[in-house]
Amino acid sequence: MKKSRKMMRRKKKKNKKKKGGGWQCNQIYGGIPSEIGNLVDLEWINLWGNRLIGNILTEIGKIRNLKVGGLINLKELDVSENNLSGEIPSTLGSCVKLVNVIMEGNFFRGNIPSSLSSLKGLEWIDLSRKNLSGPIPKYLEGFVAIQVINLSFNMFEGEVPSQGVFTNTMSITFIGNSKLGGGVPELQLPKCSNSKTSKKRKGAWVLL
Repeated sequence: MKKSRKMMRRKKKKNKKKKGGGWQCNQIYGGIPSEIGNLVDLEWINLWGNRLIGNILTEIGKIRNLKVGGLINLKELDVSENNLSGEIPSTLGSCVKLVNVIMEGNFFRGNIPSSLSSLKGLEWIDLSRKNLSGPIPKYLEGFVAIQVINLSFNMFEGEVPSQGVFTNTMSITFIGNSKLGGGVPELQLPKCSNSKTSKKRKGAWVLL
């Protein structure tokens, strides 16, 4: 994963025609300035390896109250290895040109927003090492361009999808999520039991 990520960054640096801002590994601290959301032509934002804090929902962008969604030309968002918190903004789904979403190593919580289902061109999504919970969205099965999904070391639960990219165990990683089950046999995860069905059956036996 680390090697592939470095290759991705080198490829991005070669394309100097892209409009973006790279402030990685500069020990920048404080919040992300909201004015960055006014730069509607930005194609990539790279802020990994700093000491940024705050809620990304209120810190990035303010165009028509769309927050992150105002950055309609954004293709890459990398805010990994910071101290950002709050939930992943649902308005991120408005950035339909996004190819890479890298948010590992922060303090985000909550579920993966359903609005991200509109990001059909995603190739890389890294949401590892956070406090995310809930199920892994089934809509990710339909992302035909996706190459890497890293959801490791969170608190996800339920059944892992078993179609699309989830059939390629070299492209996905879920380690550190003890409440996950199912998926393709190669993942060697425990089978998911249908607790609701079990309860209904148990109740039926009592009634009889």
